[in-house]
Amino acid sequence: MVIGNPPYVRQELLGDQKKYFEAHYKVYHGMADLYSYFVEKGIGLLNDQGIYGVIVANKWMRANYGLLLRKFLKLQSVHEIIDFGDLPVFESATTYPCIIIASGVNDDHISLNVTNVKTLKFESLDEYVKENQQIIKKINLDDNGWNLGSVAEQNLLNKLKINTIPLGEYVKGKIYRGVLTGLNEAFVIDEETRDRLIKEDKSSAEIIKPFLAGRDIKRYQTPVSDKYLIFTRRGININNYPAIKNYLVQFKKQLTPKSKESKSEKEGRKPGPYKWYEIQDAVDYFNEFEKSKIMLPDIALKMQAMYDRNNLYCVNTAYIIPVDDKFLLGILNSKLVQYYYSKTSSSIRGGYFRFIRQYLETIPISKSIINKNEIISLVDQLLALNIEKSITKLGTTIAQIQGKIEYCEGRVDDLVYGLYGLTEEERRVVEGG
Repeated sequence: MVIGNPPYVRQELLGDQKKYFEAHYKVYHGMADLYSYFVEKGIGLLNDQGIYGVIVANKWMRANYGLLLRKFLKLQSVHEIIDFGDLPVFESATTYPCIIIASGVNDDHISLNVTNVKTLKFESLDEYVKENQQIIKKINLDDNGWNLGSVAEQNLLNKLKINTIPLGEYVKGKIYRGVLTGLNEAFVIDEETRDRLIKEDKSSAEIIKPFLAGRDIKRYQTPVSDKYLIFTRRGININNYPAIKNYLVQFKKQLTPKSKESKSEKEGRKPGPYKWYEIQDAVDYFNEFEKSKIMLPDIALKMQAMYDRNNLYCVNTAYIIPVDDKFLLGILNSKLVQYYYSKTSSSIRGGYFRFIRQYLETIPISKSIINKNEIISLVDQLLALNIEKSITKLGTTIAQIQGKIEYCEGRVDDLVYGLYGLTEEERRVVEGG
């Protein structure tokens, strides 16, 4: 028997070893952490009587880098997976662990036992597993990401793939991350600084943009930005903006790109072919910020999609989908999409989700247009109600508006269920999941 807890080594630290892993391991991926290779090697060393048990991070089940590891494991005699989700199994580290148990006998296992651990308040893990484990057929495990839910959950997720189109395809690949400046201290300014720079030189207004942090983005709300971005994109002639140049020069030492040989973590931004006064990332899609769009933060307890028509820019901890589509906005903020997302993406400590492109682009968008106009009408009401709520001072009025918001959101949820053809039983799966 082999029982293991591989050393946790992030892929960034593997360096030249990656060449070896690529040549010798089926599960190789450039972004895979070291434990992926321990799993393949450990199972490969077993004889017919051998049993392999290992505790590793559970990210391989849904992350892109875990694709080949998932395919590899589906061909092995994996008997059991115990997934602890985001529970703090190790007090001193945030690890998101799972236990994999496999044998050396190639007995064509078509199913495996799975336990999703919901609490650490038990006296015996063995007893907890016996009481909570379920059987999953390997054929129901999608190579694009494993969901270890019940049969009812598996059936529902499969149903959501029928007569739908992935979000990435629906929006023609237009899912973009916000702006990574490399030094927000220099490029993100307040209103007073903005006004002063424009007063010094009117041309400054051309490259100062209203700016949101991820935390500013809330579902159906229309935030008023009190921060601004100095958007000196690649190729800009800084001499055309003397006030901006004069302002940024105070940060020149921190803004200057480091050489590739530099080991300093304190001075300069990451190496790259950009000027000291330019935004760190190229942001070639900058024109998309100037369009009507959907915006959402990349970390939240649930989807927080909002609608913007004010040319707002956002930080790299948020995403934009540059489409003028309130129907899509309603779908994204629905309970059904939240349920789907919770079953197909990775959560982080505290029940938060990462709303990032890798997972966003898989969200199934119904091809049906029944209820479309009703959903759009309700979304318009939600946008108006949230504006009204933001400017209302009286507590009783706020409570009344909130009641209307909850009613409208509930109606959107009902219409989205109908859009995807969910039965009453399937709705209960979503509501309880």
